[in-house]
Amino acid sequence: MHHPPCFFGEILFDVFPDGREVLGGAPFNVAWHLQGFGLNPILISRVGADVAGERIRAAMAAWGMRLDGLQTDPVHPTGRVTVSLRDGEPSFDIVADSAWDFIAADELPELTPAIVYHGSLALRKPVSAAALDVLLSRCGAGPTPPRPGPTAPLPGAVANPPPADRRAGTRVRPLRFVDVNLRPPWWHAEEVRRLLDGADWAKLNQDELAWLTPASGMDPAFSAGQGETASAREADPPSAAQRPAPLRAAERATIARAAGALRARHGLTGLVLTRGAAGALGLMASGETAQVSPKPAPLVDAVGAGDAFTAVILLGLLRDWPLSLTLDRAQTFASRIVQLRGATAPDRALYQDLCLAWGLGGGRQT
Repeated sequence: MHHPPCFFGEILFDVFPDGREVLGGAPFNVAWHLQGFGLNPILISRVGADVAGERIRAAMAAWGMRLDGLQTDPVHPTGRVTVSLRDGEPSFDIVADSAWDFIAADELPELTPAIVYHGSLALRKPVSAAALDVLLSRCGAGPTPPRPGPTAPLPGAVANPPPADRRAGTRVRPLRFVDVNLRPPWWHAEEVRRLLDGADWAKLNQDELAWLTPASGMDPAFSAGQGETASAREADPPSAAQRPAPLRAAERATIARAAGALRARHGLTGLVLTRGAAGALGLMASGETAQVSPKPAPLVDAVGAGDAFTAVILLGLLRDWPLSLTLDRAQTFASRIVQLRGATAPDRALYQDLCLAWGLGGGRQT
């Protein structure tokens, strides 16, 4: 692609209870999947000058991914996350002061992307947050709305970004996609709302919607466990007690209203809400809406299910697929990922039949 999708943020190893280490980090996972679907994304992140960093470079090179956005930190180690699983659902212990917390603005590559994707987790430290501001300014997708308090001019900032076109593939400036990824204690509501104010599209799960809209009437008690990690469930759970309770009609309506209000409040072109056992909901400023139900699948673990879903959402934006078709295909792919241990695998077979079915050229790079 002449204007490749750009991903900014964390890259790390997920360490599982059995000692297995799997490459992870939401931006990395989504970029990995798009590479599998035949695109050539660029990932902007940072690894340590250590064995783990060398392993990451080798894995990316073997998968055919670009390395020109991957920085090396001589001081801070490659990121790690300890993953704990309960009934297949993950919880995360994210190591602080990792290399990806210190992405350097003066080492950013020159590029003209079609989409800039980032989450909220990568901005937990000011160095990487400043680097993202510079990246967005240079490519015309920012800068982000100013933070409270005194600010200094950003190096390389574009004073008057060019206007936007609706379609990701033909826009004058990049489409900015924010993947809300709230991991306590690494987020603050005001900062996340600031990110959404500058976004074109956003994705979040039902838990995150409840946390960001406390006055909406959503009850985090019934939201708990209905987030993106449950977006594809086992076809035959061991017992009915382990199945998430279906949402009542009033609860579904409350959630839809809260999602619509969040989209409108931040002026988003589109918003995707993953709702666990209830599937996913898509909303657009045009008034178009779409819903999708889960695809039954044997559950190994749900790590990375939301990232797999997001990858196909971005693919749909790049290929100009209808919203309902995009959601259905995203759910199909997420159902495959939950059958794996970890968020990614160097297996072309995961992608090849979908590439053919979706008209992507059999997974060949474009």
